[in-house]
Amino acid sequence: MRALTAALAAVLLLHGLIHLMGFTKAFGLARLGALTVPISRPVGGAWLLAALLFVASAVSLVAAPARFFVVAGNPTVSQGISF
Repeated sequence: MRALTAALAAVLLLHGLIHLMGFTKAFGLARLGALTVPISRPVGGAWLLAALLFVASAVSLVAAPARFFVVAGNPTVSQGISF
């Protein structure tokens, strides 16, 4: 695996894990002082979906780089819940 591919996979995985913060706050699984805006459960579900898509993208990039773009459309979900 090339270094740039590994770096991109790591960034995608990290970004997916960051999205889990919104999910955990929405469902009351953790108290996160850094997230001051209330998050509803439907939006928390969208945060979980975005997290799963980012993790799937990272796994796809490592396991099947030629098919990476099939699941790489997750920035749409991420941007949709950000605004």
